Amino acid sequence: MTARRKLSPLLAIAALVSLSGCVGVGPSPSDPGPTVDRPSVESPETSGDCVALAEPGLQRFQDCDELIIEGNDLTVEARAVGVITVRGDRIDVDIDDAGALSIAGNDNEVDIDRDLGTLEVFGDRNDVEVDGEIGTVRIEGNDNEVSAADIGGVTESGDRNRMGR
Repeated sequence: MTARRKLSPLLAIAALVSLSGCVGVGPSPSDPGPTVDRPSVESPETSGDCVALAEPGLQRFQDCDELIIEGNDLTVEARAVGVITVRGDRIDVDIDDAGALSIAGNDNEVDIDRDLGTLEVFGDRNDVEVDGEIGTVRIEGNDNEVSAADIGGVTESGDRNRMGR
């Protein structure tokens, strides 16, 4: 066997070893790689109807005649809304001013900085906090909590719902 034939396998092995450092194998199970920080979605001076996207991350709206929020694990902020509809679970909503609020879901939290005309809650473990007054409240569900400076008429079916300040 010639020297050239003896070196060929050794050169091939050396080439493979040197190239193996250049090949990416992906993140290891203990290091999942970089995380993606989703920016907030902002709606400039809106009017008319607004719809919150069913995507994670903070979503902001200015003025909406009607704001529809559908999905799970969402965070929404708005300035002034005529009617808010929340359909889903674990949605966090912060509104400056609203006329009416309807919630259909569980474990939602809604904060309103001023008065609220009407509130309807269909679900369990929802938390609504209004800094001003609420005109009328209708609850069908259990373990809901509503707090306001003053609450007008109340219609309730369910157990362990709490209302007051």
